[in-house]
Amino acid sequence: MTQTPIRLMSYEEYRRQPYDGQRTELVEGRVIELNDPTAPHAEVVKALERALEGHIREIRKPYMVWSKVGVQTARSETGRSPDLLVCTYQQWMDLREEENGGASFKLGNPPLIVIEVLSTSTQPTDMGTKQWEYEGAGVSEYWRANHRKRWVEVLTLVGDKYQTERFSGEQMLKSTVLPKLRLTASQVFAPPKLPWEVD
Repeated sequence: MTQTPIRLMSYEEYRRQPYDGQRTELVEGRVIELNDPTAPHAEVVKALERALEGHIREIRKPYMVWSKVGVQTARSETGRSPDLLVCTYQQWMDLREEENGGASFKLGNPPLIVIEVLSTSTQPTDMGTKQWEYEGAGVSEYWRANHRKRWVEVLTLVGDKYQTERFSGEQMLKSTVLPKLRLTASQVFAPPKLPWEVD
């Protein structure tokens, strides 16, 4: 019995696929479906999104926070779909000008920050492969949040390599992209609040 070979896809082909609501990533030409996040995972993403958007409003920097936006990496025919990213307003406006294909940051135009919340199924990839992929793509900062162990790592690009710093408890996260950010690891993992309770 012969097996039909899997058809590999280029990153450009992948970008032009119609969006059907299923989050996916392209890994060396193969489309990989992503599982829906757990409730704690979603809570951490929401907490980070609110904190970052609030800080950006406060400092009035031309930055934007997005989810479900692709990032082409340095690995051959590979594109990731991080939980969150931070880009400049101009980068986003340039993406809006592209008429064909999904919203995606191509090689040579990386977002400023990429954030992944670790889950059981993705932790080995988030801690290993994605680190060198984002590093090679020139992403200035790669944040990893572990909601089970309640720490956040900020990987900062120095030259062409990441330097890692881990924060937990009441330690304040340190970011070179957002140097005035006042956010502790415990705030990232705090129980969710009702909309009218949010500062």
